Amino acid sequence: MRWSGDGGAGGELTDPHVASRAVHPQTALICRTLGCVGYAFAFDETGVLHFEWATGDIAGEEIVPLRALLAERAGIEAVPLLSHLRKLSAGNASEVDLNWRSDIATLRVRDSAQPEFDRFGRVIRIVGTVRDVSFDAWSVTAGSEGVWQRHMVERLDQGLACWDLDERLVFANRKFRELHRGVSSILRPGISARAFFSIVARSGEVAIEGLAALWARSALHDFRHEHVREQQLADGRWLEATPVRFAEGSILRIDDVTRQKASEQALRQAKEVAETANLKKSRFLRAANHDLRQPLATLKILIYSSFGVENEDKRHELLHSMDVTVGIMDEILGSLLQIGQLDAGRIATRVVHFQIGQVLDRLKIEFAPQAEAKGLRFKIVPSRSTVQTDRALLERILSNFIANAIRFTETGEILIGARRRGSTLEIQVWDSGCGIPDDQLALIFEEFHQVADQRTQQRGLGLGLNIAYRLAELLDHQIDVRSQLGSGSMFSVSVPVGSVWQSDLGEPEISERIGGEFLGAEVLVIEDNELLRNTVCLLLDRWGVKVTEASDGDKALALFDDPDSPRPDLALVDYRLPNGRAGTEVLADLRALLGYDLPGIVATADNDPALVGRIRSEGLPVLIKPINPARLRSAMHHLLYEQNRETER
Repeated sequence: MRWSGDGGAGGELTDPHVASRAVHPQTALICRTLGCVGYAFAFDETGVLHFEWATGDIAGEEIVPLRALLAERAGIEAVPLLSHLRKLSAGNASEVDLNWRSDIATLRVRDSAQPEFDRFGRVIRIVGTVRDVSFDAWSVTAGSEGVWQRHMVERLDQGLACWDLDERLVFANRKFRELHRGVSSILRPGISARAFFSIVARSGEVAIEGLAALWARSALHDFRHEHVREQQLADGRWLEATPVRFAEGSILRIDDVTRQKASEQALRQAKEVAETANLKKSRFLRAANHDLRQPLATLKILIYSSFGVENEDKRHELLHSMDVTVGIMDEILGSLLQIGQLDAGRIATRVVHFQIGQVLDRLKIEFAPQAEAKGLRFKIVPSRSTVQTDRALLERILSNFIANAIRFTETGEILIGARRRGSTLEIQVWDSGCGIPDDQLALIFEEFHQVADQRTQQRGLGLGLNIAYRLAELLDHQIDVRSQLGSGSMFSVSVPVGSVWQSDLGEPEISERIGGEFLGAEVLVIEDNELLRNTVCLLLDRWGVKVTEASDGDKALALFDDPDSPRPDLALVDYRLPNGRAGTEVLADLRALLGYDLPGIVATADNDPALVGRIRSEGLPVLIKPINPARLRSAMHHLLYEQNRETER
């Protein structure tokens, strides 16, 4: 193509494949930073215009309108470009706005250039830039009012994109581009909605299950039919797209609903927790109602049957049955109380180092009589290993294992022992009972679960193993179970091995020699509940104990005003006494009055761990009401016969 400029150089336009000059690195960096395209053309000595170089891109494309002109590309605006080139060739700076159609959109670009001269004043080079002014055009077209509108739209917290009737993008605000930052480079006026959704689907920006093409088709359908759509992005954010159609086109509003979705999820989880808790509560009450009413009904019958019975053997049999029935109720109430504490999160752990033999000895004291009464052999393999855990909670776990073993074993033996497994000690409880079917092993630790073929034969709420499991979970201990139907089961808990040098010696050990003779022992009982006081006194009297009783602290102290009155060997004191006095205070006053360190046991119906801990910190054993005779007996035996103390009388 030949042409001549007014008063300037004339010649041919050529487009060599290789630029005659390299791009300066700093120029390339500036163009990339500004998001524009820089270019240069040069006239040779014969007046032919050569393309030298170009750098940068707009929406991924190297846009140089003058280069497209000399290549005679179809669809370009040739007339304003030729005018632009004539001005430059004549030695004048020039600027022109053009529509540039790419594969996906039509952009509005601005080509700004200026000439360079040799020492004779001839134009030898044209250097310029091309930048995208698509969004500038919107406010210019709309006038001064549009400028204000654009400023408002740009600062909205919602993403907005406007589409014309041909579904081509007219404008997208800053928030829309931020929310779709993965494809922001293609958000230019003229891009079709179909192309936009297709590019988004293939970009990896959204979390898509299935084919990207299907997602794009579905998104376009929702856009056209004004369906609100929620979509999770690959980075975890949630967006809500709301299309609105009107006479001139459509607006697509995008809201970041990540926080809202998180709140909804939290509410759903809270609802599920509440519903689960309510379901458990209903099951809890139904099971408690059933299992407590049964022994109560039995107890009523036994009491009624005992009226008028003169035969000593028959009366003894009825009283024994009453004792068993009350024991069942005590066990059920204890389980309900423990599960309530777990649900309320009231159980706090106190991890110490201690010798496992201390716990094993206590378990033998508690359960050997029960096993022997059922005709079972009961054996504990001695262990001197030291463990690191909460002593009381570990004892509860093992107590539930052993109670379960005794309950479901009719003949044979119960064996308890410990095995070292690396850095842990596995404490095992073996029985020769009925065993557990394989399909039930995964269910036995659930609340209220009872093996189907055992439910009609055995009593209880089905809470013991669930309590053991939850306590082990609280302590981060592993529980294991192995069972063979018809042969027996093995339950175990693995506890971290501790250091003997850090052993907690604050709580005295209880020897396995229990049930020593209490004949002649003097015991003071202080209890304001007359029925309970009489019951405990009757029990102690059966053990050969000489009992002195009082209903409150003042009366107890008055018993020893006479220096010749018998002095007690031990005091069993209720914690909450009349006149707001604590049993520990009364015990301290008694010690001061008597002049020696009177051994004491504190009984309380409040099983709050903090309260029990405070009492034990004073060196006093604690019994939770209703008082278990076996535990009372073991505590008395220790204090009267095994604890080294100097008594000054």
